[in-house]
Amino acid sequence: MTAEQIHALSKQDAYALGQQVFATVLSSPDTKYRVKWKRPPNRDELEDLAKQGMPIVIDKRMPDVTSLCHSLLSLATSASSSPVVIQSLPNSRPRPIIWHFRNAALFQMDIDFHGADFGEVVRDLSAKTDTHPNENKEVDTPNLYGATLRVYRRATWLTPELYALLEDDEGTVDGQMHLSVISRAEYDTWAKAHAKKGSLD
Repeated sequence: MTAEQIHALSKQDAYALGQQVFATVLSSPDTKYRVKWKRPPNRDELEDLAKQGMPIVIDKRMPDVTSLCHSLLSLATSASSSPVVIQSLPNSRPRPIIWHFRNAALFQMDIDFHGADFGEVVRDLSAKTDTHPNENKEVDTPNLYGATLRVYRRATWLTPELYALLEDDEGTVDGQMHLSVISRAEYDTWAKAHAKKGSLD
């Protein structure tokens, strides 16, 4: 953007642009542009930076979209073993879905379901993994009026490729079901670290 374009921005857009430029400068401490402030720049300071030749582009995407893009770029360009977490965008269903990557490889996925049927999810996952789950169900003691206070259900799948855990807690508002899937290698590492020792160990 030119200094003239920045000057013509609305107050809200100028503020948002200042926040974006400030975040960029913080992530690039070796910038060659003269930056003395320790807060987001105001409109005059933005115009000055534009006159110095700093490339300034306003990004009107929502913060969650920007965050998703940064995560995807980090996943595509990072060679480090630092985990990268990517979360689904709002209005997607189920919501949220969170993908965990390490060394550019997916090793865990978490999904929250709201209003979904436990049996239907169990059947769907069983069909996709071609594996029958281990299931258990806990029903709390009914109260004096005969109403069930809480039902907790759990199902697990273990295949050569993955370990999956589905938990359903009807005691929460609207019920909440959570599915966590990790790679078999991740599961084996966890199981080895948490193995119970025998009496003679």
